[in-house]
Amino acid sequence: MTLTQQDENIRWLFCQKYDELNELVLKRDSYDLTKASAILRQLLVDGTPLMHQANRLHRLKITFPITQFTAPNPNGIIMWFKQHSLFPPEKPDDSLDYLPLKKFLSKKVMIVYGKLFSILDMILFEANFKGGVHTGTKYSNEREPVLDYLGKIANIMNDRPTRQIISSIGLSVVEGLQELRQLCS
Repeated sequence: MTLTQQDENIRWLFCQKYDELNELVLKRDSYDLTKASAILRQLLVDGTPLMHQANRLHRLKITFPITQFTAPNPNGIIMWFKQHSLFPPEKPDDSLDYLPLKKFLSKKVMIVYGKLFSILDMILFEANFKGGVHTGTKYSNEREPVLDYLGKIANIMNDRPTRQIISSIGLSVVEGLQELRQLCS
């Protein structure tokens, strides 16, 4: 297969971002996890996500492993979140779901005062509000009120739950993109 210079650049960038994400989520340092949120946004969310660009020639069916769970009914719940148990599983007998990108990003992983937050909310919050890409940036879209609310709660809780979730999301993404990383080498 003949690759264009742009294809080569995309593959190179994908490999760099994948390797950096892998390194950052293993450290589990707050600053490193904030940086990891920017990479997650670039790989999974922005415009045409980098994973789609890198996968254009390979056409792999990419899924992301996540421990099977269902978020509880949010009514009356003050605080609930999945953290390290998203991925890898905490117990050997935990079952995994393998979710395509859209379902993965929409998976609900946090409830605060009855409001549900998804994996996408966690990535955008850390990347766009807590410094992964921007700090405190306002966007005129439907997610802004959700992210503003999450920001207020995270400030009260010293940011710990969102960054713990970013670590687990990052580990799942590294696992899900591993075959594409090998093909792009």
